[in-house]
Amino acid sequence: MKNRVITVALLLTVALAAFMLILSCGTGPQNVNQNQNQNQNRAETESQTAALGADGVCDLTDLRQKIAGVKRRILEKMSDDLKKQHNGNTAQGLPPRFQYEVRLSPNGNYLEVYFENGFSGSDGLKDMADVLNDFKKDKCVLKVYFVPRGGIPVNGTARTDGFEWTACEWPKVACPSGVCDTEPCPSFSPPTANSNANTNSNTSNMNSNSGRGNANN
Repeated sequence: MKNRVITVALLLTVALAAFMLILSCGTGPQNVNQNQNQNQNRAETESQTAALGADGVCDLTDLRQKIAGVKRRILEKMSDDLKKQHNGNTAQGLPPRFQYEVRLSPNGNYLEVYFENGFSGSDGLKDMADVLNDFKKDKCVLKVYFVPRGGIPVNGTARTDGFEWTACEWPKVACPSGVCDTEPCPSFSPPTANSNANTNSNTSNMNSNSGRGNANN
């Protein structure tokens, strides 16, 4: 009798262990999927938080105030070292290391920032990138250009002479509408060749019919 009880207990133990093994194997992929979904949701939340956390000056509706406000806030957010490089030191005869300008895009729907010359120091570029990220928002700063000395004030060739950095996440681009979207930008695609051909065909048909009408008269 005692041996039978021991045998039953051993069988129950083996069955329970097998059940636990099957359960752990069956929930593995589900845990992986859950982790992937959690990571994706976290990334989306962080992206939305970054957009909501953009500097409040980006929400100004008056364009002149917006341009002036962005330029002022960029300077205020610079590290002390970048401020020194921007201002120079007249007492020591040191000219400014760089200048910058905030302008409207050619179509007037978002802002562009131009930096003349460059930054110094191992963290200079990183610090400035952190500052500019605070203005990364639709209708705000979507493009940054680094132009050579003499590129400010900006002329018509500055965009082709300088290095462009867009605030849009790849593969999206800054569209003329002032938002980040995939190419070709919506509502700004050139007319297709077929539409031109149809227009030309319709025009020639109209001319041809008009000519026959005159002949009948």
